[in-house]
Amino acid sequence: MSEEMIGLLDELEEVLTKSTRLPFVHRLMVDEERATALLDRLRAAVPEEVRRARQVLRERDQLLEQARRQAQRIAEQAQQEASMRLERDGLLDEAKMRTGQMVDTARRDAAAVRQGADDYARNVLTEIEDLLSKAQAEFRDTLGRTLVSVRKGLAELEDGIQKAEGVEEAMEDLESEDE
Repeated sequence: MSEEMIGLLDELEEVLTKSTRLPFVHRLMVDEERATALLDRLRAAVPEEVRRARQVLRERDQLLEQARRQAQRIAEQAQQEASMRLERDGLLDEAKMRTGQMVDTARRDAAAVRQGADDYARNVLTEIEDLLSKAQAEFRDTLGRTLVSVRKGLAELEDGIQKAEGVEEAMEDLESEDE
């Protein structure tokens, strides 16, 4: 998970822990504007992780293109070298064999570079996927705890209101008995 996302989750936790407690109901009064702003920033941070994944793919494509160009240069070099030998020594068979060897080497090298780039991209994308999954789980957990807390507060508030109404009725009954 990126440092930015971790920081935002820490800020959200701080908003919750520093919120004012409501008496008798064990609930928090949360700064809605600040909490909403943090949630918006969290949503904005997720696309940053996606941007990183795209950057990794671009880097992989660049590595593959470099490998292709290198293989092409090696093959062209082999052909030039073979042509020079043919002109100089007239050894056609040796030139063909050497050219084939160089082309095979270039292909193996390109395949190795391509495999390395694919492995690198796979590892980075897997790491990003893991980070995003963890961030999503943490985000859901935080929101779930907040929702449970809000629901419990509402229930306690309703209970408090009912108790207050009962006290008012009892006081009215006492007053009517005194008359």
